[in-house]
Amino acid sequence: MKTNELIENLISSFPNIEFASEHWRIYDGFVRSLMHEEGVLHPMEYRDQQAVKLVCAQHPFSFEECINDPKGVERKQREYTAEWVRFLNDEKLPLREVDICSSVDQKVFDALCTQQSIESLRIKWLRCARIDRISGLKKLKKLYIGRASSLVDISPIAYLESLETLILCEPKKVFDFSALGELKKLRVLGICASRTENTTVKIKDTDFISQMPALEYVDIMDVRL
Repeated sequence: MKTNELIENLISSFPNIEFASEHWRIYDGFVRSLMHEEGVLHPMEYRDQQAVKLVCAQHPFSFEECINDPKGVERKQREYTAEWVRFLNDEKLPLREVDICSSVDQKVFDALCTQQSIESLRIKWLRCARIDRISGLKKLKKLYIGRASSLVDISPIAYLESLETLILCEPKKVFDFSALGELKKLRVLGICASRTENTTVKIKDTDFISQMPALEYVDIMDVRL
């Protein structure tokens, strides 16, 4: 089924839900971006902020370093990321709102999920296939994954009973979204394709929408059956 036809059918079935006609609200309106804040590059720089932008990978190096010593840059990058993994695993931090403005691999993601106080999580680029550990973030109310192209299974999200906002961008390897029907408090849902490419997200069905009584706003402009 084409996207426009799908949305028209859903509008008639769910008159109390607002279906988006443009993307900007899911990108910028529901899960706050801290892109203009100064990022924390190293665990030693963290000062018990509750709202923080973390740079766990893709650290900035000078042009000269990248050209003259690329292997050294790669080694330092691995070391920085490993330090973040150790820090997140070993310390209980007063985190409430986290914006990770870098790629997040499996080790970083799993370590981040040990921080059970997080209520809002925004990830620029998820570079792992599994998110099983996210079920431990019981207080999570807002989740934004900017690039979820590596993700293969979203069912662990169903355990986030407090979740109110969910934005998944480029979940192109996920076909079955039925687990989302367990999110009884979800108010905002966005499933979108690439911001730079004219693509769509193919899903099995949209039956889960009827199982979400609190849903108010849905952006599935890029979705087709």
